[in-house]
Amino acid sequence: MEITPSPLAKPGLMRPVAEPRPEVAPWRRPRQRSGRELAMESSAEAQGTRMRLAGSLTARTSMPFKQAVATLAQQARFLLIDLKEVPHLDPTGLAALAEAMEIGRRQGCRVVVTNVPQGARRLIAQASLHKVIELGE
Repeated sequence: MEITPSPLAKPGLMRPVAEPRPEVAPWRRPRQRSGRELAMESSAEAQGTRMRLAGSLTARTSMPFKQAVATLAQQARFLLIDLKEVPHLDPTGLAALAEAMEIGRRQGCRVVVTNVPQGARRLIAQASLHKVIELGE
């Protein structure tokens, strides 16, 4: 890389040669894994299948949740969705629970949601989803 002096530069003065900078990646906010991911685990029980969720059920995690429900509902007659370790449900997460009921109904599987946090129970009642979402103990 050659540097040609500017015609306005004084004779005898040279501009310093710029060394190439290493590529700098743009700054990104670190991901908060605890609140944005949803872990799902299923186990066979005497009554049917239990699906345990851990993490937040939100717009970001609702699609994988519904896909997992559809897969499990094909294999079981009774699906128990355990929300014991779900600290946060947003409106999309509540809609995903209602859709899980519909997915189960279409596949001939009874879906019951259990261990619902108190805040989520309140949201379900406010949205009148208690008529759609079957709640267990």
